[in-house]
Amino acid sequence: MVALALVLGGTAVAATTVTYLTKTSGTTLIKHLAPTLTVKKARGPAALASGQTEYGTIGSQPPETGTGAGDEIGDNASLPFRAPVALDNEHVQIAGVDGTPTQCPGTAAAPSAAAGYVCIYPYSQSNADLAAGYIWSSQTSKYGFQMSWNSASGGLSYVFANWAYKAP
Repeated sequence: MVALALVLGGTAVAATTVTYLTKTSGTTLIKHLAPTLTVKKARGPAALASGQTEYGTIGSQPPETGTGAGDEIGDNASLPFRAPVALDNEHVQIAGVDGTPTQCPGTAAAPSAAAGYVCIYPYSQSNADLAAGYIWSSQTSKYGFQMSWNSASGGLSYVFANWAYKAP
């Protein structure tokens, strides 16, 4: 049962009460009430277009009691759209750790990446030794990547970073 009411200039106008049992009759009702309305399923691109750059953040602050000296922490990030070419360990870089200025020419405030690379730019860290950007298990992935770091002395540790990925 659908009851419709339309409010115009403070006056309520009641529409007909309609009962429908199927999706088709519901669609018919919508088309009757709003004949110019079109509804399409939203779809993103199958993969990032060549030269397109996407941005995001990655990082964590584990519980203070949850990290011991040297404990490895792995943070994961997903790309908003599938990469056209699978990423591997060589193409996921932390600026200043395993990324070169040619691969990762940006900053945390203005992240950028060479085509085919994810560049991670830490902007806040404490009691943390950055290790590397990865695709876990030496696999490849079109969907995301990881950042690895270690708690330097145990206790409160954190790393937060911005990243950029440019499709080749």
